Amino acid sequence: MDGTEEEGRAPPKEYITQSYRTPWGTINPLWAAARDRGYRPDTVHLITPDEEADDVGALVDGLEALQEAFDREPDVQLYSDDPESFEDTAATIQGLIEDRHAAGAKVAVDITPGRTIPKIALFDACLRLDPEHIFYLSVPGYDYRPKPYLKIPFRLQKLIDLTEEVDRDGI
Repeated sequence: MDGTEEEGRAPPKEYITQSYRTPWGTINPLWAAARDRGYRPDTVHLITPDEEADDVGALVDGLEALQEAFDREPDVQLYSDDPESFEDTAATIQGLIEDRHAAGAKVAVDITPGRTIPKIALFDACLRLDPEHIFYLSVPGYDYRPKPYLKIPFRLQKLIDLTEEVDRDGI
């Protein structure tokens, strides 16, 4: 524990996510978590495949703008992993969750965006390392995915926190 609770401050909030084909696929779940669940992270940890690492500028800008909109100092940390390597991605995610928990932070993991292998690595780490939140933004069909969160009818989307939906002891 880093002492933040003893000093009367809330522990920092961390958010782990992956890049997606469109920036909105990554931005919208964070927007929903901040707006609908009040989860406004101090730091966003963005995992992106090696071949996309140079193309994430707009995504980082969007995540930082969203942090500012919810009264947070922009802080997006970028991590690059091989999207075909479960081991690399799992090691990155596991290290992030363990390090942030050791620092006394609350950790949320978004499993909405990303390729299949990194998604499996994310979910595997979640099952073993017990983050405070596991978010998934359900949006039907592909027509809405390249659109901003507020442009998608709310009746068609649902932010699910799997930590509330699933009995972890039964998994």
